[in-house]
Amino acid sequence: MFFWKILEKRNENVFVEKTDSIDSKKQNKKSYKKAGVFATVLTALALTVTGCSSPEAGGIEQSLADYQTQNQSQADAQTAFYDANVDGTMTVRFLDVGQGNSVLVECDGRYMLIDGGDYDYSSYVVAYLKNQGVETLDYMVVSHYDSDHLSGCVGALRAFDVEMVICPDYEGDTKTYYTFADDLEQYAVDYVHPEVGDVYEFASAEFTVVCPEECDYSDENDNSVGIRLTFGSNSFLVCGDAGEESEEDMVESGVYLQSDVYMAGHHGSAGSSTYDFLQKVQPEAVVISAGFDNSYGHPAKATMNRLKNTGADIYRTDLQGELIAVCDGTDITWNVEPSNDFRCGEDVVADGSVTKPSSSTTFDGNTGTSAQSGKITYILNTNSEKIHLLTCGSVADIDAANKKQVTATITELETQGYSPCKRCLD
Repeated sequence: MFFWKILEKRNENVFVEKTDSIDSKKQNKKSYKKAGVFATVLTALALTVTGCSSPEAGGIEQSLADYQTQNQSQADAQTAFYDANVDGTMTVRFLDVGQGNSVLVECDGRYMLIDGGDYDYSSYVVAYLKNQGVETLDYMVVSHYDSDHLSGCVGALRAFDVEMVICPDYEGDTKTYYTFADDLEQYAVDYVHPEVGDVYEFASAEFTVVCPEECDYSDENDNSVGIRLTFGSNSFLVCGDAGEESEEDMVESGVYLQSDVYMAGHHGSAGSSTYDFLQKVQPEAVVISAGFDNSYGHPAKATMNRLKNTGADIYRTDLQGELIAVCDGTDITWNVEPSNDFRCGEDVVADGSVTKPSSSTTFDGNTGTSAQSGKITYILNTNSEKIHLLTCGSVADIDAANKKQVTATITELETQGYSPCKRCLD
């Protein structure tokens, strides 16, 4: 376990208590895994009864075909089960956090955060979650320990109750990582290093861990935790910065990858979203989270060509801002039309006629967010010069003559002499 060295230095008893708690949660996970294994056995028996060929009878090609059929049968059975048991909707929000990743999932009034963007967006992510009414996160999935994924998670750990952190089993060597490890101890948050195939229930949805096989890749990006999230027949695949080696391991492992929506790995870099991997995912829509005019040129030209060949619709935070997908178990509705702009990041900037939109349009028109450049809608008290979230209880007490609604960043408002409310923005 990657926290051993850190926690043993501070308080061995704390580590033991956490381990006991984690072990109990792992036991719960094992019950899900056993159910999956049981389903696999039943499917295999069914295939045998119906006369499917064995490797000896039909050769390796027939064996592979049988395995693929079995894998698809399991997925179809799972989909049929959840189609009959889901109700309401699930909302997946791909936040515009520049050159980073952050995804907020809501289902039945419960929330999961997948990554939190870079340091510059940490306060924005916290404010965004508060504006959505988040008080508790059932899960926080930290894909890996690069700051453009981890920093906002540190802010969220301090702002919300977090039931479970899911993170990879390796040690980072940055200040952000050590702060994260310290906060897990300080706030007594349960954490787990998942294994491929682990299944977690999340309200009416569930998600399965698809990577990493191990956490000893030479490229730490390949240590990223990836999940396949399902709600009824709707599915989303989010794999952090997983690159070619991890994608190859996923393909070879046989884990089920086909998904309606695929969040392009590593912001659309050339080393992710490989051909063989995309053949397994077969996405209908691809989300690319990248910063406009980022220094890496993401998304890469080679990646955009591969994505174009899938026939999937393309959604891009660098061109469209925040992206919101609302699922009912069968259909997925988006807050914007697909961009379907397959140019790489460098070509978009070189065009000169393309500019990042000044704000993104929210799906329900009442979320109070503008994900562009970390901006969000606030209520100002012009008398006390305080900044409030829309959901702050103090807003109702502000005299109408002193109440002003603005869309800006905290920094912009502070330069005008305003300061954050200690009740809602502390």
